[in-house]
Amino acid sequence: MYQVLEDAHAVKVLRMRAEALQWTPVRQIVELQGEDGSFPGRDGRGRAEATVNALHLMARCGMRAGDDPVDRALAYIEGRHTFQGAYSWVNGGSGVLPCYVGLFAHTLIRLAGAEAAASQLSWICDHQRFDHRDRLHLIDVLEALSMADPSLGEEDWVAEAMQTVESTLLDGKVPLVKNYPSKLVDPIPFEAVGQPSRFLTLQWLLVKRRFGLSHA
Repeated sequence: MYQVLEDAHAVKVLRMRAEALQWTPVRQIVELQGEDGSFPGRDGRGRAEATVNALHLMARCGMRAGDDPVDRALAYIEGRHTFQGAYSWVNGGSGVLPCYVGLFAHTLIRLAGAEAAASQLSWICDHQRFDHRDRLHLIDVLEALSMADPSLGEEDWVAEAMQTVESTLLDGKVPLVKNYPSKLVDPIPFEAVGQPSRFLTLQWLLVKRRFGLSHA
């Protein structure tokens, strides 16, 4: 899985990526993007949280830095919603929340590599804080850390966050839940809410593997 793809496989991946960009949910999201690169919240105005959520979905579907919608959305966030190097959910202010920083770092790594997320990851490591309320979001935060520096798995504060996720498992599997009454924790329309998620369980096993905690 971690080996360099052969040329034939690389071509297949590129073809699958191109098909993903034509997927109706992706097109519907991209079409909402404003001229300033932002995505609208419920009030129809460009919002940081909505823009990061859109970036997260685009990353899940294979889009990367260099794709116009991605670059414009990143420019919007970086130009208006950074504070002391970390993502802020308010416009240029101090609304820095650990879970949002981690989610943005996770998305940045997927879109542009670990170096692009260096300031976000530094903020998490310096403050050694997570927001444990949204426990499945925590998997994304931990994945960002594991992709950037697997040795962080030895830190007590990371181990505590790992245990928080473990406490949510059902027979070793990660359930798909809602983190807000009306919103899924992640757009995974092909799995049932309340049931074990193959997608999230695989993600969790890979996080543990990178931290050297599992042979999965």
